[in-house]
Amino acid sequence: MLLTIGIPVYNSEKFLEKVIKNISLANFDWKNVEIIVSDNNSTDSSCNIVEKYSNIKLYRHDENVGYDRNIDRIFRYAQGRYVWTIGSDDLLTTQDVSEINTIISSKDSFSVIFAGESKAEKYGVMNSADSFLYASDFRSGFISNNIINKNLWLKSNSSEFYDTGWIHFGMVLKLLLEEPSYILNKCYVTEIEESKHNKSWIKGGQGLLIGLNLVEIFHRIDFYGYSLEMRKMCKLVIRRSYPNFIIYSKCLGLKINLKILKNFISLFKEFPSFWLIDFPILIIPGFIFVSLFKSYKLIKKYA
Repeated sequence: MLLTIGIPVYNSEKFLEKVIKNISLANFDWKNVEIIVSDNNSTDSSCNIVEKYSNIKLYRHDENVGYDRNIDRIFRYAQGRYVWTIGSDDLLTTQDVSEINTIISSKDSFSVIFAGESKAEKYGVMNSADSFLYASDFRSGFISNNIINKNLWLKSNSSEFYDTGWIHFGMVLKLLLEEPSYILNKCYVTEIEESKHNKSWIKGGQGLLIGLNLVEIFHRIDFYGYSLEMRKMCKLVIRRSYPNFIIYSKCLGLKINLKILKNFISLFKEFPSFWLIDFPILIIPGFIFVSLFKSYKLIKKYA
């Protein structure tokens, strides 16, 4: 088996059938490709939807094991040489996956194959982790962008990323140092537009805290063998979007306590712009942002 397409599911009935049908139309070499669904104890009709498809293997958990453990289990259920974890609200942008068929059946082994939108001037084999991260513009945070070598994943300690919300990106950062990687020459996946603003993890502004978990993972990469320059670049990727994200999270009701403030300071204290922009936004009382946000919505409604 060359490829396992794994769909992690939790109460995903809204888009799940659309995702399954979309994947099924692609011209994979289906003799060597399987689809599996790892259901994280859904309480809706997600499993009933999957059971209508005899070609899909369904693994149901007796309890909700969390996002990261669910992703990890997909790799342990998989029979394929590579695992492509596609979100339950993500779609293939094309049914022509001939390039992917060619790469996964190659005698060459790759740690990660990047299937998302990139800014690469050069496609194909990347012989260093740094070149992959630059070419992919650090977009492996979108889980569906990554086709990952299963054996390398299983040999590594994935449990260190449990409860971060970023097991996929943490493992990509580690595995890129093991073998060459590959950048495909077009974007193969996209998020369903309707789902973008309905993520459970952003409710109440919690997305900001999950973002901090990613920065903490970036802190570890000096131990993996990355340069100081690359570590700083990783943190800058996150920091660039933080001023707007902090405001958005506070508008949604996130309360910045002393622990969160200390985490921000420890992670970003070397950046002058943190003290000039982010820190003042963090300490402004949240009710001000909530009031402004409510006023904005009212104006927008009646304008």
